[in-house]
Amino acid sequence: MLYNKDFLLLHYPKTAGTSASVYFCRNFEKPIYGSVSPGLVPQIGLGPQDGVHLLTEGDHWNFSKAQSHLAGEGMDIANLKAVILPIRNPYDLMVSHYGFLRRTYENVPDLRTRPVFKLAAESSFGEFCAQVKAVDFASFLPPDTLSDRIAVEFVRFEALQASFSAILTKYGLAQSYALPHLNRADAPKPYADAYDETSKAWVDKKMDAMFRVGNYPKTL
Repeated sequence: MLYNKDFLLLHYPKTAGTSASVYFCRNFEKPIYGSVSPGLVPQIGLGPQDGVHLLTEGDHWNFSKAQSHLAGEGMDIANLKAVILPIRNPYDLMVSHYGFLRRTYENVPDLRTRPVFKLAAESSFGEFCAQVKAVDFASFLPPDTLSDRIAVEFVRFEALQASFSAILTKYGLAQSYALPHLNRADAPKPYADAYDETSKAWVDKKMDAMFRVGNYPKTL
C-alpha cells in the first residue's frame, strides 16, 4: 500500500505488486508514504531522504484498512484523484500463487509451519484450488458509498507498462523510470493445462470479483 496526496496504490497478491510499487515510488510525486513487506524496501531503493517514507507492516492492505490509515493521517480517501489497482487473469494468478508458495516452502524453512505454504507444498493444484482461502478482491475496491466519488485505475498484469503509461498521460504526469519487472518467475506462462473442470470451477467462484471487474472471460 502506497500513497501520496493524489493517488493510492493497493496491491492484491500476485499482481506484479513489486514492480508496481517500485514504479509508483519512482514516478509519482513525492512525498510518498505507505507500508510494504520488508524485502521490498531495498528493491524500491528510496528512503526519507528521497521523499519516500515506508513502514514494513505488509503490503496487501485492502481498501478499508488503507482508508483507516489515511484517516489517521488526516486524509479523506475520497479526495484522492484515484486508487490504482493492479489486476491479473485469475487463472494465471492462481497458478502463480500455487507455484510461489511451493517454491517458498522449499527455500524458506521458517515459513513451512504456515498453513497456506504447507497446503501448497502437500497438495495437488486441484486440491489447492479447492481448499485455499482466496483474498476477496472486492475488498480492495471502494464500497458502493464511495464508488461515484473516487476513480479506480486498473493496471493489467498482462500490459503493465501500457496501463501505467495511460494513467500517467491521463493525469498529466511524466515517466522518469521505465517499468521494471522484478519477479521473473511471475512472467506469464501457459496455465490452461493446469486446470480440470473442478479446479476451474473453484477459481471461477473464489475469484469472481476479479473476473467481473477486469472483464476476464471465464474460459481457458
